[in-house]
Amino acid sequence: MADYQEFGVDRQGSFMHGTEEEQRVHNYKHICPPTNGDPNGDGIGSEPGTPNPDPEAFTIIDDMQVRFPTSPIFSPGNTVTFIRDVYREIHIPIPASVLERVNERLTAEVGKNLEDQGGDKTNRLEMWVIGANIPGFGDIATYPSQLIRVRQGQYVRATANNHHGSHTIHWHGIEPTSMNDGVGKHSFEIAQGDDFIYQWVPHQAGTFFFHCHKNTVLHFEMGMFALLIVDPDVPGAPFATGGPGVVAGRLDVDNGFDPNGVNFINYHQEKIWVADDMDSRWHFNENGANEGHDHNMQDCDKAAPMAAGTFYQFNPNRMNLNLFKPDIFAVTGVFLDYGNTGPQRGDVEFGNPFQGNIAIGNAGNPNLGLVQVNALAGQKILIRFLNASYSIVDLRLPVDCFVIAMGGIPLGATDKTKYSRPYRLPKGSALSSISARRFELMIDMDDLGTGAPLVFDPSNPTFIHATLTYYDWIKGRPGGKRAIVRIPINLP
Repeated sequence: MADYQEFGVDRQGSFMHGTEEEQRVHNYKHICPPTNGDPNGDGIGSEPGTPNPDPEAFTIIDDMQVRFPTSPIFSPGNTVTFIRDVYREIHIPIPASVLERVNERLTAEVGKNLEDQGGDKTNRLEMWVIGANIPGFGDIATYPSQLIRVRQGQYVRATANNHHGSHTIHWHGIEPTSMNDGVGKHSFEIAQGDDFIYQWVPHQAGTFFFHCHKNTVLHFEMGMFALLIVDPDVPGAPFATGGPGVVAGRLDVDNGFDPNGVNFINYHQEKIWVADDMDSRWHFNENGANEGHDHNMQDCDKAAPMAAGTFYQFNPNRMNLNLFKPDIFAVTGVFLDYGNTGPQRGDVEFGNPFQGNIAIGNAGNPNLGLVQVNALAGQKILIRFLNASYSIVDLRLPVDCFVIAMGGIPLGATDKTKYSRPYRLPKGSALSSISARRFELMIDMDDLGTGAPLVFDPSNPTFIHATLTYYDWIKGRPGGKRAIVRIPINLP
């Protein structure tokens, strides 16, 4: 194994230039991100010893109104507010067959099973989520975290209350000011016991998401993310999740952009597919992720932030975040029940992928209806897909569909995207996605392509499946297959 102490020395000497003091000044904020509460008195975005500014100034100054005081977006009816708690720890049920396999793996690789750790085998998947405080409903903590839905052009004020450690909320794809973007190394982190009001305006309708951007590898894996949907500025928006509604985009794949054309699609159903995978050792192993929210992070030495000794060194007796072997798979919080398929006795190497149907073993899961498709003749069904896993995911549908947006951008539907256009994805073709990519797909029940749909259940010719195939992000295809997840689709 490489000597990571030496790696730190090499890194410092190879591409960090200037005197030692110049390097310290350049890297202090990157290695030791300031917080808006700044409990150490180091100053926000400043050097050690700088007088601490009034922390309240960062919650009462209305950054958007200062920059755009005459904008029409600031009318009282065009401002929306949200409260999000970072973080909440919850334990959620997973199918019994999955727990049994997880127990086998923990016994083989960790040396302890769930009972040894004092856990309840029926309700033991630990998740960290971004909680929501919703008027009339109180505090809500779910996996995935509660989504946020707004209308294009609305003025958004999202208060993040922090209860443990330091965190941020990054609005992935929105691109607000650095102060409101939630990337700790480039602005600040929210201190424990403090809060911050993020302010931004979504100028593009589409599918986005938000997540904690502190120790992202760990915090994102543990569940600190949620979907962010921006509906177009049309009557009725923002729409109720699940449909019906209106989405920015078009289906005329053969024509170029028409500024006077119809660039919105009315849909009847909306489905949310958030692909996720988990390494059970990160969630159950008492020597793993539970070592702390800063686990595997570089130590902060304020006097010498680039000192080689501050770099994390891998330790065979600790859970290291470079080792990710998923054995739990979910789509929008609905878990793959792999039953008797998949690797045995904790062996999660390649060649024998986990596979099964998400509808099995998930009775009572509130998100099941949001995932599986029950189509009616003449309907248009919008699928919002986010790859929130650490795997390469191939999505295949059993019928033709249209890809109308990528990364929150509607193809060929605005002046900024006039050189792109939507396209038809033939049934069975793979739509490949790496982590954090989003797609919007449209199934038009009046245009399912040629031939019969792909049927996986001969006993029920109308009951077919979409499939999500997870591949290891390093080994890739074809030998790195991790799981095959089937999503039920019922056609009329």
